[in-house]
Amino acid sequence: MAWKKKFDEDKVLNKAMNAFWQNGYDGTSMRQLIGCMGLNPGSIYATFGDKKALFFKTMDCYTNQVREKHRELKKNNTPRGLIMALFDEMISTIQASPKHNGCFMVNTALDIAPQDKEIHKYISRWFEEMEEFFHHSITEAQKAGEIRKNLDSAKTARHIISLMCGAQVLARVNPGHLMIEDMKEQIGNILS
Repeated sequence: MAWKKKFDEDKVLNKAMNAFWQNGYDGTSMRQLIGCMGLNPGSIYATFGDKKALFFKTMDCYTNQVREKHRELKKNNTPRGLIMALFDEMISTIQASPKHNGCFMVNTALDIAPQDKEIHKYISRWFEEMEEFFHHSITEAQKAGEIRKNLDSAKTARHIISLMCGAQVLARVNPGHLMIEDMKEQIGNILS
């Protein structure tokens, strides 16, 4: 008889993601994962694989959530408005987070990516995807006349990413810092 799962895979994956997000990859033990996911070790290994495989699945979960947020915000915003709405969303999330976790992917980039080639490759692809997303949004905003045509969209996309990453790092230390709001204002000025 085939083994049947008696749990919601997405829910337990989110619990694992939050554990990794809060404690980092190295700081999260299998014992902690077993506790927070509410599963026995056999169920975890059978469903997700070992700790590293589970970590990759949590990164997939996070990136899918980010993509979904982008699609959702895109429905009600112009291309320039989408970029600004993402900053608003980021600031709201930072200010609402009592644990000051920052961004899962930025944390991973700082925490483990330098020591692990596979994770480094994954994070690099994610940042490339974000760069392409902003590059495309800026180009579309230029076509729509929302952003001046002479703005270098590729450089500006990288600039936006650096400001967002900086805000996420700062959020781990001081989420109420005025610099985070200043970063949004700076992006608005750049995208004029």
